[in-house]
Amino acid sequence: MKRFFSPILILILVALAGCASMSKKDCENADWQAIGYSEGSRGIHYSNLAKHRESCGKYQIVPDDAAYQVGWEQGIRRYCTADTGYRVGSAGQAYANICPQDVEADFLSGWEQGVRQFCTPDNALRLGLGGHRYNGVCPADTAVLFQDYYRLGLDVRRARGAHEGVERQLEQIQRALPAEQDVQNRRKMLHELERLRHEEERSEAGVIALEACMNDDWYEAGLRDGEAGQTDRGWEIANVCRNYGIGADNQGYREGWLQGVSYYCSYESGLYVGQSNQTYLGVCSGYGHQQFWRGYEHGRALFRADRYEAHPKPVFPPAARGATRQPHMVPERHKPELRQPAVRRPARVVPQVQRHMQQREQVQPHRVQPVPERSRAVRQPQPMLKRTQPQKPAAVRPVPVTKQAKPVKAQKPKVVSKKSEKKAAGDDHKPELNKGEGMGGKIESDKARTFDRRF
Repeated sequence: MKRFFSPILILILVALAGCASMSKKDCENADWQAIGYSEGSRGIHYSNLAKHRESCGKYQIVPDDAAYQVGWEQGIRRYCTADTGYRVGSAGQAYANICPQDVEADFLSGWEQGVRQFCTPDNALRLGLGGHRYNGVCPADTAVLFQDYYRLGLDVRRARGAHEGVERQLEQIQRALPAEQDVQNRRKMLHELERLRHEEERSEAGVIALEACMNDDWYEAGLRDGEAGQTDRGWEIANVCRNYGIGADNQGYREGWLQGVSYYCSYESGLYVGQSNQTYLGVCSGYGHQQFWRGYEHGRALFRADRYEAHPKPVFPPAARGATRQPHMVPERHKPELRQPAVRRPARVVPQVQRHMQQREQVQPHRVQPVPERSRAVRQPQPMLKRTQPQKPAAVRPVPVTKQAKPVKAQKPKVVSKKSEKKAAGDDHKPELNKGEGMGGKIESDKARTFDRRF
């Protein structure tokens, strides 16, 4: 005989079964067949009866296992249907292998369809951004793409959390700094403010790169980088997105970056950057550079003097932000439904170029005409001539030439001058020194010669 349960009774039993433990009154008044039916119809495993046995065992009450089993078997057959399987699969839940064999095929057919509906990049991002757990239910042809976007969602969640934490600390310092009167504490707070603004700039750059990969809006990423005074980071962001199998749009990033830099190069931005002692990366030029540098020098002077003035961070106006965007640069999200494990997403094609190519094919469908084949005369092969090397001429031996004896030149007579004769005669009549005289005898002989010349 089949038992039928009213909806009110089922709701009460669901509430009792959902509790962590049952009270003494619940154990005494429990209808174990109804409890088993309730848990079976919700896909709860039969082993959950052990928890009830433990809870009621504290009051020396033993559950009725037979009644619980009868109710659970009735409830599990109601649960194991194709509609329930589709609902479970589309929610990303795994199959607990609890259905009987005669109804398991129906449940699995609906579950597989639901899993196909669940394994999309948008669901992966939503799962990662929410910090939920991925049960690994996607099939092999969609698992790689789903896991890439799931990791991207988790990374965006962490980066946003870190950036929001830095912003909260920065806001606290900015509120407490004007009321601080102590010079030492004020100086410490200024240096802490400098460190937090550098950390805010670094964390914001990371968030911009990850959100460019997630939203596929490179114009927005370039615009935000330009507003923050960053250099052109198009290739850097492209490398970040390549880790998740996402292509790049460097042209859209460049247009947004130029627009953001045009707003960044102002006196207000220079004052904000200089007062926080941040590094100027030299992105401005012309008149904008002059205005920015004037504010930057003013801000640096305030920082060196340990003075603080509450200058807000410049923000790009929302109205101008939408007006400066080009119509053909509005991003179109590329959402492939299936992908092989080894295949990566190609770069996004600009819609304007794609539309131009389609119009060109429609206007000139038969532009290229087939070229008729020309008749060519068959060339007869010619015999190859043997190549002969030229003979070298015979070597001619040179005739030896006899050398003639050079004529002997007559020697000129040697002419002796009077000066040389007197010198030779003077050398013959020089007085010789005795061996024992030494230097003293030489000096005396020189004096004697000088005396003779005078007289």
